[in-house]
Amino acid sequence: MARHFEDRKLIGTTLTINGSCGETGVGGSSYTVTNVDTDQDIVRLLVDFGFKPAECDRTYDAVFTDLLKHFDTDKKKSQEPIDGILITHTHFDHLQALLDVIAAQYADGSRIKSPTIYASPYGALFMEGKMSQSGIPAEYRPKVVAVEPGDKIVFGDGNDGTVVKAKDIQNGRFPVDGGHVFVTPIAFSHTAHNSLGYHVLSKVMGNNEAGIIFTG
Repeated sequence: MARHFEDRKLIGTTLTINGSCGETGVGGSSYTVTNVDTDQDIVRLLVDFGFKPAECDRTYDAVFTDLLKHFDTDKKKSQEPIDGILITHTHFDHLQALLDVIAAQYADGSRIKSPTIYASPYGALFMEGKMSQSGIPAEYRPKVVAVEPGDKIVFGDGNDGTVVKAKDIQNGRFPVDGGHVFVTPIAFSHTAHNSLGYHVLSKVMGNNEAGIIFTG
């Protein structure tokens, strides 16, 4: 259930650029979208989790100073739990830190709880292969879901990343009640195979509140 009742939050949507490099505050291809609905139902999505550029500190703890704040083994203990991770493409500066965190935390026994990861069909296969090469047993790997342009991923109001396929939407079937964050994968051309962009539409009181497009 994507329902977190943290300390009272301001209603609406915020976009955070994770990590920093110098005074600009721009880090390595990682963003957080947080939406707070009127009943304080919070949805928090991570878009990409890559290392920062070579001239910066290239470690994941430079992107997130406290990983357990987002990825505690017990989601209920996390101060700011992540509900889903959206991967745009397979270049290292967009997903390598995520792969390293999963492998490192398994290796040292922490076994952090990663939320479901969403990627293109190729991206999903790539991530599964990398996790397998890292020696992480299948039962400890996060769930990776392949999504395609036109699908819709629904969060909030009891929807914990429900995926509605594009063909069902085209046929007038949308078997989902509620939700206040809707993610639509978009086809984008890039040097990485089978890349995706994402349109993240958040709502407050059922009305469109913010629309953000990530191109990767």
